[in-house]
Amino acid sequence: MAFAVIRSLGKRNIPVIAAMAKTQKHKNIFSLIKVSSFVNQKFYFDETDYEKNLLKCLTRIHQKLKRKSALIPVDDDAMFMVSKHRKTLEPFFYFIFPPNHTINMILDKFTFYHHALKNNLPIPDTYFANSQKDIPLISKKIRYPCLIKPPWRQKSWYDHFGSQKVVTIHSPDDLQKQSHIVFQFQKSFVVQEEVSGNDKNILCSFTILDQQSNPLCFFICRKVRQYPPYKGDTSMAESCYDAEIETITLDVCKKLKLVGYISIEFKKDLRDHSFKIIEITPARINRQSGLATVSGIDIPWIWYQAVLGKSFTTKKRYQMGIHWISEPNELRSIHTYLKNRDLSIRNLFNSYRSVRGFEVFEKTDLLPFLIFLFQFVSQFFSLTSKLLLYPFKRRRI
Repeated sequence: MAFAVIRSLGKRNIPVIAAMAKTQKHKNIFSLIKVSSFVNQKFYFDETDYEKNLLKCLTRIHQKLKRKSALIPVDDDAMFMVSKHRKTLEPFFYFIFPPNHTINMILDKFTFYHHALKNNLPIPDTYFANSQKDIPLISKKIRYPCLIKPPWRQKSWYDHFGSQKVVTIHSPDDLQKQSHIVFQFQKSFVVQEEVSGNDKNILCSFTILDQQSNPLCFFICRKVRQYPPYKGDTSMAESCYDAEIETITLDVCKKLKLVGYISIEFKKDLRDHSFKIIEITPARINRQSGLATVSGIDIPWIWYQAVLGKSFTTKKRYQMGIHWISEPNELRSIHTYLKNRDLSIRNLFNSYRSVRGFEVFEKTDLLPFLIFLFQFVSQFFSLTSKLLLYPFKRRRI
C-alpha cells in the first residue's frame, strides 16, 4: 500500500521519507520499498516493541527535518499508533484523523455493528457470540452460508488462519465445530450472514473529507479478483461509478462525522439488490488508491494537500473501465479462479487489455519490480524442486 503514496508524491518532487520496521515478517515487502527511487530517506525501528519504537522513530525523523511535515500511515498498526499518540505527534506532524474513539469503534466489529444497527446503516444480518452457549440460538437464526469474523484480527487469528480474513460456515454443524476451534483462542467473535454474489458485486468507495465531512474528491472501483480468492484483498480492480454507492458513502460519513481519508467496501446482495457495508477503513491508505491515481483522481496527493491545509483544485470526474493489478495477489489467485472455472484463459487475457496501473511495476521506478520478479522466480523454482524431489525421497525411505 505504501507504493501508491510514495510514487504519487515522488512524481511531484515531494520528498518522501519511509519509516520501516526491522522485521523478518515483512522483509520481502520492505526489500521492495526501500529501493524505490522515490524514497529520499529511510528510517528503521525495532518491531519487538512496535508502538514505543515507532514513536521514537517518528521523533527522530522530526529532529532530523527540523520542521513539521505530513504524516500518512500505510498500514493498520501505524495508523493505530498515530491515533493513540496524536497529542504527542501533533507538534511534529500534520495529519487529519477522526477522533480516536471513532476509529476504535469502526475497526472493532462488535462496536461498529452495534452502532450500525442503532443508526440504521446497511449491514448484513449479524450476531455476536460471547461463549459456546450462544451458538445453538445463532445457528437457528442465521442464514447459510455465514461467516465467522474476529472483532480484531490479532496475532492469534493470523497464527491459526494466516491471511484468511474470515471462516466460511455452511451448516449448523459446521458452525458448532468451527466456533469450538475459534473459542480456543478468541474470547468472542461475530457471526455474519454472507452476502450472496461474486467478486464483481464488491464495490469500494474512496474519499477525502474536510472537517465538516464534505468530500474533497470521490472515487469508486469494483473488485474483479481477490487473494485469498473470493474473500481477501484486491488482486485486480476496475474503476467504475454507482450513484447509490456515492449517496450511501457520504451519508455514512456524515452520520459518523468522519474526516480525512475514508474507504468503504460494499457488496451487492443479489437477493434484495441492496448494498451492504462489509468494511470501513479510516485514516490509512488502501492499495486500490493506485487505481484512482491512474484513473484521474490522485488520492494520495489530495490527501497530502488536505493534511497541509493547502487550497487545490482536482477533477470531479475520472476515467471508468480502467484496470489495476496487485501482481503479488494476482499471481497467487488466478490458479484458483481457473481451477474452479470462474475464469477462462480468454477472459483472463481480456481483463488485462485495459490494465493501466500496477501495485509494484512502474516504468519510472523499475528496481522494486525487478526484485519482486527475482523473489517470485526463486520461490517458484524452490517449490518446484521440492515437489520433484519428494517422490525420490519417499523411495529411499
